[in-house]
Amino acid sequence: MSQFQSKSGKGASDFKSVGKPAKAAAPAPSKGKDVKPAKDAKPAKAAAPAPSKGKDSKPAKSAGKDFKPAKAGKGKGKDVKPATPAPVKVVRASQFPAVLNAQEDDMQKMLACQTHIGTRNLEVSMEPYVWKRRSDGVHIINIGKTWEKIQLAARAIVAVENPSDIVVVSARPYGQRAVLKFATAIGAHAISGRFTPGTFTNQIQAKFMEPRLLIVTDPRLDHQPLREASYVNIPS
Repeated sequence: MSQFQSKSGKGASDFKSVGKPAKAAAPAPSKGKDVKPAKDAKPAKAAAPAPSKGKDSKPAKSAGKDFKPAKAGKGKGKDVKPATPAPVKVVRASQFPAVLNAQEDDMQKMLACQTHIGTRNLEVSMEPYVWKRRSDGVHIINIGKTWEKIQLAARAIVAVENPSDIVVVSARPYGQRAVLKFATAIGAHAISGRFTPGTFTNQIQAKFMEPRLLIVTDPRLDHQPLREASYVNIPS
């Protein structure tokens, strides 16, 4: 037996398999890089095209100089500039009817009446209406802003149907003559000099009146009529 094994090179285990069908051998996997076995029959993904390295065929970048979006506050692109705010519309006197615009004759009359001459004392609330100060300390009033306030007062005065319902008060000596002439021109009631307390609130006294509009020359000196007008809801 030992001689038979030594000559043929096969053992007993090899003779036991005689008579059984041989199993099909699995194909040996190839070691090449290009051939790979399919995994669970998954669909193959399309490979992305490799970018060419030539100078003329460079892919376009999305963040080019001409296509940069404008950022808030500062734009880095050459062609794209940050949005500027819309200009503010300024209402000028030329947009109103020509009859309301100041003419040269009107300015000459105001200068002749010395309406631009102020005083040496200057309050904080009057600083926007002062043009300059002379060497002697007298302040010069801007007649352009004076004309604007005249137009504002005229629009309030024409709203009153009966001019006799308008009361003009001036306790300041500089405005007493102007108050009398203004009241005579439009038919209003003038109170020059001292204002009697209770004229608008005390119904017993003989000088009691109920005006629809109150005009004063100096709010600081004419504080009494202004206070009574606020009690009875009289516009001033």
